[in-house]
Amino acid sequence: MDIYDLNEFLKLSAILHYQLSAEEVGRRNILNVMLGQKPFPDEHRKVLGQVLAYLDKAYGYRSRSLGPVAVLHPIRASVLMSKIQGEPCFLDLLTILLHDKLEDLTPKAMGQKQWEESEKQFQEIMDSLHPALREQLKQRLDLLTREEEMGETYNQYVGRLLDMPTNQKELVRVKLADRLDNTLDM
Repeated sequence: MDIYDLNEFLKLSAILHYQLSAEEVGRRNILNVMLGQKPFPDEHRKVLGQVLAYLDKAYGYRSRSLGPVAVLHPIRASVLMSKIQGEPCFLDLLTILLHDKLEDLTPKAMGQKQWEESEKQFQEIMDSLHPALREQLKQRLDLLTREEEMGETYNQYVGRLLDMPTNQKELVRVKLADRLDNTLDM
């Protein structure tokens, strides 16, 4: 898929939306779209499937301000990033799928009861990860969260991402896939 091709992006959206709207969500099919024919360890596929289930339940039927169902955004962004990477990185895929978690999946947005249920599911996923990977993912999600309550503007946020140490430069790739999906969604 050419990333800049709007027709391909719309086809991708339609395919993923169809899989999400099926009576039983086609997570295996979504993973196949995300990873293509690239080899990927079964244990990583299993965790990614659990993350997709978590996102599906956590976002529910909520829509984004731009119109489509909210869960479509992290999935499409992960597909875009995976297509760019050549060989997808497990940590990068987890990061892009969960990049909006701390901003979008809050008690205020979801309601306290649904949030508590979702947090339990999220914690089970985190507990299944190797401790070093879990720490890296937590750190990445924190870094990718804009600190609006601290008065951080969007430009300051992007500047903070670009000024990160070289061991976190992968986050720029994640942010670019996020922005590309947002832009194409318009």
